[in-house]
Amino acid sequence: MFVRSKHSAEVSDVFRVTRRFKMRKAIFLIVGVGLAWIDFGSPAHAQDAKARRSDAVVKVSADLGKPDADGKQVLTVTLNIDDQWHIYANTLPKDFPGVATSIKVSAGSKLEEVKVDYPEGKWIKEGEYKAFEGTVPIKVILRRSKGDTSPLELAVSFQSCTKTSCLFPVTIKQTVP
Repeated sequence: MFVRSKHSAEVSDVFRVTRRFKMRKAIFLIVGVGLAWIDFGSPAHAQDAKARRSDAVVKVSADLGKPDADGKQVLTVTLNIDDQWHIYANTLPKDFPGVATSIKVSAGSKLEEVKVDYPEGKWIKEGEYKAFEGTVPIKVILRRSKGDTSPLELAVSFQSCTKTSCLFPVTIKQTVP
């Protein structure tokens, strides 16, 4: 006949509690990973991530004019910024934490001339910087290499903010035929 001592009963209880704790920990881990997978893999999460990017409140369009006698063309890049939002102008104070608006243009051959004519922007007194609001046309004057009729590659970088918060900066790339 087996007699169980008080000490062996305590050890058995400790093992039982430890095993129960490990099982609960494993169940919580499995459930937690499952919930995270459901949350981060869902379309709602993808939409939420998109909503935190600056292009959620700014739309970019481009219109390319015909070349003149000298071979110069005018590319008009239009930024349509939602109400209550602004984007930083092209020039910002030194050590400013935001991303300035910038436009880069390239073609199949190296462009002979590219001049971006950024508007002045509105002075934001509270932050001591200039910003764009509403609809902002930006003129880019360019001259292509002789015989180059390739599409233009446009990259527009900016960061959208309100008076109290900012979205993640973005670079929007477009091909302009």
